[in-house]
Amino acid sequence: MIKLLRFLPLCIFAGCATQQLDTGLKGLIGHPVNEAVARLGYPDNQREILGDRLYVWSTSHTALMPHMNTSTTTGSVGGMPVYGQTTGMTMAPVNAYCLIQLAVTDTGIIKSYQWQGNPIGCQMYARGFSR
Repeated sequence: MIKLLRFLPLCIFAGCATQQLDTGLKGLIGHPVNEAVARLGYPDNQREILGDRLYVWSTSHTALMPHMNTSTTTGSVGGMPVYGQTTGMTMAPVNAYCLIQLAVTDTGIIKSYQWQGNPIGCQMYARGFSR
């Protein structure tokens, strides 16, 4: 049970943020790039690759996630062995990152997208699709 609780916060983020981001980006195909800017904010970069104009949003930072740990303690009382288990929580650093690229036509219409990252990094962009 403790092992399950250790990963519960990540599973909650993963199921929600990544699915919401992918669904939201898919819904932008065929729409003007200004709609993406309204949802995601201004892009961090724009570049031309193989004739395509790409708009890029990216973030990378260290975040703290709760981590449950269990330890077993042994000892003796009156010569009899005793065992105990303690459970605690610490905050562990994780690398939060997200990269979104939108390919846009000459007329500013989104034609495809790619994204990669982890749930905690992409969460801020996914929120743009919850409004």
